[in-house]
Amino acid sequence: MTRLILSSWQIHAALRGELKMVLLPVKPQPIGEYITDTATGKFLFRTTELYPREILVSPPFSIFSRLWIAETWRCMVDETLWDCIEYKDNKKIKPENLSSQDGYYFDWLCNNEKQWRSPATMPKYASRMEFVVQGIGCKMLEDLTENEARLIIGFTPEQSRDGYFLSAINNLKSYWQQRYGSRYPWESTWVWTVEGEVKR
Repeated sequence: MTRLILSSWQIHAALRGELKMVLLPVKPQPIGEYITDTATGKFLFRTTELYPREILVSPPFSIFSRLWIAETWRCMVDETLWDCIEYKDNKKIKPENLSSQDGYYFDWLCNNEKQWRSPATMPKYASRMEFVVQGIGCKMLEDLTENEARLIIGFTPEQSRDGYFLSAINNLKSYWQQRYGSRYPWESTWVWTVEGEVKR
């Protein structure tokens, strides 16, 4: 099972049951223009050189894949659960069926390191949610629609004080810049649009 690292705003949407799509940068970024998806599940690009080449790009996982979600976490000792894992929303779980090696390290963390830890350090046994893939597409970030942005951030349009509706695209663009910065610019980045459903 593959890991899916989510930011805090994505975790909030997942816990509300509103996270229906995630974006992942295509690595490495394809050269040329997007032509079509193929019967094999890969995506076809054609370069714009003097002698054009066709390049097949494979998505990182397939439809029906189950991705375990990694988020900010920490180990702690609770009065009722004893050694347990805590998340930023104050929910706690006691992991089960740990191997002897995982159990030893988990016990050590609970008694020695209680600071919040990066999602990149989360082991699978600490995950409390899965994302089940139901569809995969490929497109430029700047071509995302308002409706797609709402699926990605779990955004419900709200009216601001001046009467205008807040834009899901603008919110998503801000979140994207916070996470990826100049590595994957909004105006020139190809992404995988991964549709799915969160299971808890």
